[in-house]
Amino acid sequence: MGRYDKAREMYSESLKIYEDLKDLHGVATQLRGLGRVERIQGNTAQARALYEESLTSFRTMGDKGCASIALAGLSRVALDQDDITDATSLILECLSLSREISFRAVEAQALRLLGQCDLAQGDHKSARKHFIESIHLEQELDHREGIAENLEGIASVATAQSEYEQAARLFSAAETLRGTLGIPLPPVDASDLEKWKAIARDGLGEAAYKSAQAEGSTLTTEQAIELVK
Repeated sequence: MGRYDKAREMYSESLKIYEDLKDLHGVATQLRGLGRVERIQGNTAQARALYEESLTSFRTMGDKGCASIALAGLSRVALDQDDITDATSLILECLSLSREISFRAVEAQALRLLGQCDLAQGDHKSARKHFIESIHLEQELDHREGIAENLEGIASVATAQSEYEQAARLFSAAETLRGTLGIPLPPVDASDLEKWKAIARDGLGEAAYKSAQAEGSTLTTEQAIELVK
């Protein structure tokens, strides 16, 4: 059994327990967890239904913090489904709610997701702005995985703007950071990132790309962040 299958099994078992206990908050939390597992495995329809059910419950309970987390997850699914309009609406709601309750970790995530929406629509200036806002928040929170995701986002923007050398460095810095953390990119996210990397590699040429990669792999996290300011 793979780790995601095991996670699904454990969330499902927990869900049954919370349902038996009539613990609505516990039920909603397990539904959100199941939604994350389904999204990681590329099952977007199932993920969306689970996140929506979880979000409805948290809203009913008035739990704004958990609702904001569910909104972030749901917006990721909308992005996976190329539903940019719905994704943007969900992210803006998530951003507003997270700022209302000063939930900075979710605020950082919402800004990063806005950057992804901007990138998908070709608005490179706004995408870079949102990724940079997010990375500074993640740096303040010392959330290294979030920093890696933003470096990947900014590298994708650089690729779209034909800044291939910077892109190669940042892709490599993010990959090195993920290796240090032991947190690889899930396959559902890796496929899009590989497309951007291929464009940068083709634009720069194999030898130059490898050279820039080597430079990026030696950067500290702080040095990589300095590159994007």
